[in-house]
Amino acid sequence: MSRVLPLATLVQRTAMAANAEAQRLRTLGQISEADRLDKLVAMLASFEPSSPADIQGEDRLLRLSEVCGDPRRGIPRMVPIDRETWRRGVKSGKYPQPIKFGSKNLWRLSDVKKLLEKISQGAA
Repeated sequence: MSRVLPLATLVQRTAMAANAEAQRLRTLGQISEADRLDKLVAMLASFEPSSPADIQGEDRLLRLSEVCGDPRRGIPRMVPIDRETWRRGVKSGKYPQPIKFGSKNLWRLSDVKKLLEKISQGAA
């Protein structure tokens, strides 16, 4: 069973590994590659994780199961639209476009709320 680590821990471990690799590259005389890794380490060092309040805000990302519901898992639907209708509406541009995250499609909570307002006003 894999253990899920907090994002801050992953960033810290990545920075430590990048720093070690930069030192190794310097000993091999590969200075430009080491300099690139130093920039990455500096960027990672400035990382500040979002607060839980930010994650739960209007820019929170939703999975399709959260938007259209999943009765098997007990997830209520946010919109009065089934999954296939949602997919067709996204493809046609009628519904909000997803944000691609790897192979997953995610939607901003704020976009879904705007769509719900349109539906309640009879515009969608």
